[in-house]
Amino acid sequence: MMAGSRRALQPGFARPDRRRALDELDVLRQDLRFAGRTFLRRPGFALAAILILGVGIGAATTIFSVVEAVMLRPLPYPEPQELVHFGGFAGTRPLVFTRWRDGLRSFESVEAAWNVSHNLTGSGAPQRLRVSRITPHLLSTLGARPHLGRLLLPDDYRGNASVGLLGYGFWQRQWGGDEDVLGRTVQVDGRPVVVAGILGPGFEPPAAITGESVDLWLPLEADAEEIATWGILSVAGRLRQGVGRRAAQEEMDAFNPHLAEELPDLMLRPDGSVRTTRLIPLQFATARDVAGPLLLLTWAVILLLLIACANVANLLLAQGTVRVREMALRGALGAGQPRILRQLLTESLALALPGGIVGAGLALLSIQLFRRLIPLSVPRVQGLEASPDILLTALVVSVATGLVFGMMPALHASRRGVAEVLKEGGMASSAAKRGKRTRNGLVVAEIALALVLLSGAGLFFRSLVASLRMDPGFRAESLVTVPLHLGGRYDAAGRSRFTREVTARLATLPGSEGAAAGLTAPFQHTGAARCCIRHEIEAQGWTGGGEPLPLVWVHPVSPGYFQTLGARITQGREFTEADEDGEGRVVVVNEPMARYFFGADDPLGRSLRVADWGTFAIVGVVRGVQHWGAQERIEPEVYLPYGRWGAFSDFHHLLLRSSAGLDALAPAIREAVRAVDPELPVEEIVPMIQRVEASLVGQRFLSGLLATFALVSLVLATSGIYASMLYSVGQRRQEMGIRMAMGAGRGEVIGLVLRSGLSVTASGIAIGLALSIGLARLLQGFLYGVSPTDPVTLGGVVILLAGAALLACLVPALKTARADPLEAFMAE
Repeated sequence: MMAGSRRALQPGFARPDRRRALDELDVLRQDLRFAGRTFLRRPGFALAAILILGVGIGAATTIFSVVEAVMLRPLPYPEPQELVHFGGFAGTRPLVFTRWRDGLRSFESVEAAWNVSHNLTGSGAPQRLRVSRITPHLLSTLGARPHLGRLLLPDDYRGNASVGLLGYGFWQRQWGGDEDVLGRTVQVDGRPVVVAGILGPGFEPPAAITGESVDLWLPLEADAEEIATWGILSVAGRLRQGVGRRAAQEEMDAFNPHLAEELPDLMLRPDGSVRTTRLIPLQFATARDVAGPLLLLTWAVILLLLIACANVANLLLAQGTVRVREMALRGALGAGQPRILRQLLTESLALALPGGIVGAGLALLSIQLFRRLIPLSVPRVQGLEASPDILLTALVVSVATGLVFGMMPALHASRRGVAEVLKEGGMASSAAKRGKRTRNGLVVAEIALALVLLSGAGLFFRSLVASLRMDPGFRAESLVTVPLHLGGRYDAAGRSRFTREVTARLATLPGSEGAAAGLTAPFQHTGAARCCIRHEIEAQGWTGGGEPLPLVWVHPVSPGYFQTLGARITQGREFTEADEDGEGRVVVVNEPMARYFFGADDPLGRSLRVADWGTFAIVGVVRGVQHWGAQERIEPEVYLPYGRWGAFSDFHHLLLRSSAGLDALAPAIREAVRAVDPELPVEEIVPMIQRVEASLVGQRFLSGLLATFALVSLVLATSGIYASMLYSVGQRRQEMGIRMAMGAGRGEVIGLVLRSGLSVTASGIAIGLALSIGLARLLQGFLYGVSPTDPVTLGGVVILLAGAALLACLVPALKTARADPLEAFMAE
C-alpha cells in the first residue's frame, strides 16, 4: 500500500484525472490545428462565414444594447420595481391627486410634479429655467441626497416660505460650483427664492415625471384652490412592501368610480364613463414614447440575425456534404462517430467564436455611432454603452449558433459508412440530394425574411417621402418662432400689453413682412407634448346624433397671426384689433372643424359654444394647419382672439416673417424684446424650417436604420442563393456534361439552372409576401400617407428581390453553359 502510494507520487506518474485532462487538451489542439488547415485550404468559406455571423451578431448586439439602456436597465432609485406612474391622464388635476394621495392604501407615498418654466434674473444675463414644482416627499421617495444643504422640508410648504433646490448641473454652469450660493436669495420671475440645497451629481431626474433635466426644484402646494382643477400634474407612487402592481390597480379601479361621484366634472368623460388610470412601472413609463420604435427595431434585427444564421448554416451544410467522403474514410481508418462529430463541431466553433468577436467589435463601433446619431428625445440615451453582459451574450449566441448549425452537417457526415460512400462514387451524390432540401429550405427562409425586412423598410421610406411632401397648411420659409415665458410679474392685462408692444416693434424691423403672437406655434409641441387648451364644443344646429360633445383644440392668437403664418383664409376674415378690445365674441375655425359641424353649409355667422367660455360667432375659416407634427392628422381646431382669451398663460410664442437672414434678425429680435422688458430672456430663435425638419428626425433615423438592415438582408439572401446555386451546379457537373454531350444547347442548360434557382426564390417570395401582409397591422401606427399593404411598395420589393435572385442564379448558369462537356462529364 505504501509502495503504491510512493509510486503514485513519483514525478514520472500522473494522476488518472490529470492524465485524462491532458489527453483531452491534446485532442483539442489536434482538432484546432486540423480546423486551421481546413480553413486555409478554403479561406473564402471561412472568411464568409465569420463575416456573415459577425454582421448579424453585431447588429443584434447594438440594438439589444439600446433596448437595455433605454427600457431594461433599472432606474437609479432605491427599489425601482416598486415605483409606478399614474398614466391615465395626460395631466392630472391637483384635486384628483390629493384624493389619490389621501385615499389609496396600496401606496407608501403618492407624489406629483408640475413642470414649468421660470425666468432667473439678477444673476447675470436673464435666462429661462427648467423648473419642477414638487410635492414634499417626491425627492426622498426617489432616494435623492443633497450635495450641499438639505432637501425640501414640510415647513417649506407652509405660509410664505419661498425656498428651492438647485440641480447640480445648473449650479455648475451658473455659479461654477461656488458653495457660497447656499443660503443666497435669487430672483425667479421677480420673486425671491432662497437656495436651501443643491442636489447630488449622481441624481437622475425621473424623465416620466419631471423630464430628464431640472434646473430648479420648488415646492408645489397641491391643495391651492387656484390650481385645483388645472390638468398640470405628473403623478407617481411607491407601492407598500408586499403589495403588487396588480393589487394596486384593482384598488385604483375600485377607487375612481367613487371619486367620480364626488368630482364628476373631473372624473367623467364626455360620454359619461369614468376616466381610467393605468398604473405603469415607472421604468416603462420613462420609455413609453419610444417603446414602439425600439420594439420594431428589435424584431427587425432578430430577422436579420436569423437570415445571417441561415446563411451560415447553408454554408456549413454545403461544406459538410462535400466532406462526406472524407469523413467516411476517416471512419474506415478507425475514427468513431463521436470523434468525427467532435472534430466537425470544433470546426464550427472555430468559425463561430471569431464571428462573435467580430460582432462584438462591430457592436462597439456601432454603439459609438448610435450615440451620435440617435435622436436626443430618446430617454436615458446618455447611458448607452456595450455592457459586459451584452458582449458576453453576443459570444454565447455565436457559440450557440456554431453548435446548432454545425450539428446538422456533422451528424449528416458522420453517419455515412465508407462502403456506402464508395459505392455511390463521385461526390457522394445521394448525400448531396439528401442535403438539397435542407439547403433549399434555408434559402427560402432567407428570402422570405429578407422580403419582410425590405417591405418594412420600403414602407417607412415611402412614409418619410410623404411626410417631406406634406403641405403643413402654412409657409415655413422665412418664418421664425420665438417662445417666451413672461413669468409671474405680469397679469393678464400686462401680458396682452406686452404682446402688442413687442409685435409692433417686430413688424418694423428691416425685412419684416409681419409679426404676431399666439399661445401655440406650429411644430412647437409635437406628439404627446401638446401644450394647448382642449374644450368641449357645441355648434348651432348641430345634434351629433346623440353623441357626446367633441373635444377640440383651442388656439388664442393675435391679429395678423394667419397672415404672418402664411395660412390661407378660405372664407371670411381673420382677427382685427377691434376683436381684441371690443365686446364681440368671435372665432375663426379651420376647414376640418367647419366640415365636421356644418358639412357643406356656410359656417360664417353661425355660433359655437366653447365650454364655459360662452358662445362665439364664426367670422372666418382658415385652411387646416399642421400644428402637432408632420405625421399628425389635422384635427378640428378653433382660434380665439389672444388679448381676451390667451393672456391668462405665462407662456406664448412670437412669430416673425422676414426676408432678413437669421444672423441679422436674432440680435434685432432680442433688442425688440429687451426694449419692452429688459429682464425677459430670449433663448430660442428658431426658423420654422428647422422645427419642421426636427419633427422628422426620429422617422429619418428609423427609416435609415431599417433601410440598412434591409440592404444587409438583401445582400445575405442574394449571396445565399448564389452560394447554393454555385454548389448545386458543382454537384451536377457530370449530369450537365452528359446533357451537353447528348445535344443539349447552352440555352437549355441555362434554363435548367435558372428554373432550379428561381423556383426556390418564388417559394421564398410567396412566403415573405404572406408574412408581410400578415404583419401589416403592426406597422399602421408608424406610417403616414401610405398603407401598410401598399401594392407599389410590395411590388417593388418583389421585383428587387427577384432581380437580385436572377442575377445570383445567372452567374453559375453561364459558367456551367460555357464549360467543356467532356471535362464536365469526367468530373470526379
